Amino acid sequence: MKKTLFIITIMAALLLVATVVMAADPNNVYDTPTGTKILSLKWDNSLNYTDASDAVKTTVYDSNATIETTVTSEYGFADLPQRPDHKIQPTQTTVETYSISSEGNASDKYFTTYSVDFSDSPLASGWLIHITLNGELITLDADGEEYATAEPYTEDQVKETSITVVPSQVQANSPNGSYAVCTIHVTSEGRPAGHYTGANGNPYGGTFESTDVTYTTIETSVMTMSRTATVDAPTAYTGGKHDAVPGAVITYIILYNNTGSTSAEDVCIVDKVPGYDQGSTEAAHMGMHQGDQAGLLNVTLSNEAPTGNGWEAAWTTEASSALSKLYSAEGWVVTSEPATIPKTARWVRWKNASIPALETLKLVWGVTIK
Repeated sequence: MKKTLFIITIMAALLLVATVVMAADPNNVYDTPTGTKILSLKWDNSLNYTDASDAVKTTVYDSNATIETTVTSEYGFADLPQRPDHKIQPTQTTVETYSISSEGNASDKYFTTYSVDFSDSPLASGWLIHITLNGELITLDADGEEYATAEPYTEDQVKETSITVVPSQVQANSPNGSYAVCTIHVTSEGRPAGHYTGANGNPYGGTFESTDVTYTTIETSVMTMSRTATVDAPTAYTGGKHDAVPGAVITYIILYNNTGSTSAEDVCIVDKVPGYDQGSTEAAHMGMHQGDQAGLLNVTLSNEAPTGNGWEAAWTTEASSALSKLYSAEGWVVTSEPATIPKTARWVRWKNASIPALETLKLVWGVTIK
């Protein structure tokens, strides 16, 4: 009876210890360290039974056999997460942090290689790649440059490393579509390495090799502009159709295009009024064309709120002056304002809050030769 109570007491104590260990390990890690010896100890085995005369009897078998085994070393680490590619503005940076977690039950060494590739995007040359490993900062700034390190890990140890991409030393000059390719490659020195699930349902081991490749691409607006001019003589004129005679109209077409991948904000286009300071021209037309639409849009002064794809237009005395008189780009008819512009006007100017990516339009205006 005392023996039975002793065994029950020991089992209860072991159960209590197991409970305390379980409560103290929030990560639920119960790895048995490599090299641990597991013994099947000698024990007095007993058999109780009742014979045919209802007498209770006990048979004791005194076992001297022991079984000894040693826990096998397992190595490996958790796979690197596959990060998404980044699309950023020229003044932004990206930071990717990787937690490299040892999944084995033995000390290991992980070899990590960081590399940068600009070969397919020469416009990205000059970017900086910062690597932070255990508080140490390493900078890669040349195409094809690599940095390698060998880090010791104890069982279940986790270390963090991060890669920061700085798009060019003069960030605002990073061109649209330029990109950098950053690669992190980790291998385990220990063997073997591999995932498996134990009979207790817990995962063990890890991967021997893992790689993640990310692209960081600049998305920005790229505005281009061209300007052409045509002269159309009056219909009643008997000379050449495009002679620059008094009464002829000079039409200016400004073609703008946002070839970038994001919208351009606070766009301002300014054009000089030719010859007006000598009193040789007067305003004839002002407007905007959609795509390749032919012809002029006759636009004149109006006190109405500006409309037409968000454009505001004005005659100004200086290129940098505020919009003092607004026009619409919708072909309005003269109402309360004279058809000629003030003699102090030197510039015609358009403003738009936002031009979408891949938009191409024409701004059209004209003057009449006096």
